Amino acid sequence: MAEDISNPLLALIREQGLIDDLQYEEVVAEIKRSNAPVFQLLQDFGIMKLDDILHVVAGHIGADVVSLKDREFSPELLQTVPVKVAQMYQCLPVALNNGAVQVAMADPLDPQHADEIHFAIKRDVQIVVADPAEIKKAIDRLYGQNEASGDFSEILKELGADA
Repeated sequence: MAEDISNPLLALIREQGLIDDLQYEEVVAEIKRSNAPVFQLLQDFGIMKLDDILHVVAGHIGADVVSLKDREFSPELLQTVPVKVAQMYQCLPVALNNGAVQVAMADPLDPQHADEIHFAIKRDVQIVVADPAEIKKAIDRLYGQNEASGDFSEILKELGADA
């Protein structure tokens, strides 16, 4: 049996019986070899389609699946999540909902990141699930690639300056 690499997505899919032991070991070996994203490997190996993966994740965390294609992002919406936060957590605001910001995260299975985003933007956050590749492309397109991606200590300094 391959050593568990403790990837939450892979563990979830295995737990739900959507991957057999041989497929699991092949994916783990490929992750160790290439460090490729689990989302991509599951598709490349023909184990699951992207839409199915997104729905498994969404069902697990009680969130909706959203598409970022053809979605309009107003400047007001984009300002709810600063560029450094968006780049650091690979997250993107997709809608405002009763004062809360709906945020698509590349890794929605990490509840700590959701808490940190909530802290950084000082607003309620509702996580939604979207294609991680689409999220990255949208962040690069909407926020620009030239901004330096700051670390969390810089964000904390900025938050402290707001007080």
